[in-house]
Amino acid sequence: DLELLQMNNNQLSGSLPTEIFALSKLTKLSLLGNSLTGSVSTEIGLLKLLTVLALNQNQFSGCIPSEIGILTNIKTLNLRQNQFMGWLPTDIGRMGERLIDLYLEENTISGYIPTEIGLLTRSTLLFLGPMNRFTGPIPSEIGLLTNLKQFVVADNELSGTLPTEFGLLTAQLSMLSIVR
Repeated sequence: DLELLQMNNNQLSGSLPTEIFALSKLTKLSLLGNSLTGSVSTEIGLLKLLTVLALNQNQFSGCIPSEIGILTNIKTLNLRQNQFMGWLPTDIGRMGERLIDLYLEENTISGYIPTEIGLLTRSTLLFLGPMNRFTGPIPSEIGLLTNLKQFVVADNELSGTLPTEFGLLTAQLSMLSIVR
């Protein structure tokens, strides 16, 4: 049974074949640097053993499916440089203590940053920008991410005050970017 599927930096095009979701033993799916299009199917949740999902640098569009939260073994989720839009699903919090690196920059994701982001307690890297459309305040739950080393929300449409909980992150945080 296939555990690693890596087809990076080719000229692959078209949508993500649904047959991939039948690969139940897959732990790493990396298709970065291609020209893949369409939405990511809700069937992504069938890949329960995934530890790495790298679909970055493609042309995927539509909303990030809430079923992404079913991937509770995931350590790295890289969806940057696509055309994802809509809200970041609150189900992202279901990735809990496993998710370490989250890359969502350079899409058109909008809406509030969900408070469930505070459940990603092992995360060291959160790249929610640049070039998304998050609005509203940065949730105070960000203070629960005491392992966070880099937090980037630059080039979004955030408002409100900085949460005082940022003070809880000083031990590990080496980069904070909120520029507009």
